[in-house]
Amino acid sequence: MILTENKKIKLFAGAAKVKAAYMGAVKVYPNASLEVSPSLVFAAAGGAADLSILVEEGQAWSIAGLPAGWSASATSGTGPASVSISAPNNTSTGAMNGLLTVSSDDLSATCSLAQAAGKIVYGNWQNVSLLIDTTAFPASGGSSRVVMEVRRDWTWNGVAGSGSYEMSTASLYSPLSSDGVATFNGNNVLVASLGVAFKAAATITISAVTEHDSTRKSASITQAANYVT
Repeated sequence: MILTENKKIKLFAGAAKVKAAYMGAVKVYPNASLEVSPSLVFAAAGGAADLSILVEEGQAWSIAGLPAGWSASATSGTGPASVSISAPNNTSTGAMNGLLTVSSDDLSATCSLAQAAGKIVYGNWQNVSLLIDTTAFPASGGSSRVVMEVRRDWTWNGVAGSGSYEMSTASLYSPLSSDGVATFNGNNVLVASLGVAFKAAATITISAVTEHDSTRKSASITQAANYVT
């Protein structure tokens, strides 16, 4: 490299500034140069992209200004390099924009960073269990509301482990009863009166599916015995 003690110099050919000078295949001027990728774009789910750093051989550089939670495969080095910049999963509904700076000698260059806005992605509802307001009936019968408890998981941008779940209830489809004394009217189970019929105490299994999930879930109700005193 062409130096005057520790100072860099500029070369001119007449009034024109010399852009570069070589000694054989070796570049000896300019003493320092710096170019970087102008921008990097990331998906909402995060990922990595390569930052190109073009400097002279033996020229040191460093990176600053990465957003919180972001990382680089190297933050300093010497000579031309390709640095992997990694963005985390964007767990917000806003887009992210940032600017990193590469410094080398008395030169600096910036690279803009952009990440798409995050989005909540919902899974399918799944049947969990039957919820019954009343599970024990007298011999004279009665009725009770029955609904299916359902659950669905959600994530940020489809990245596993980045979200949670929510619970809700759903209407019954194809309800069944193990005993004809129990029938259904919408989301209500109707247990008939035994009248004058003699019958021991009984456990009745009821089951159903929902429009969301064909997995049948079951629960039990009881009806007291009917007898004469």
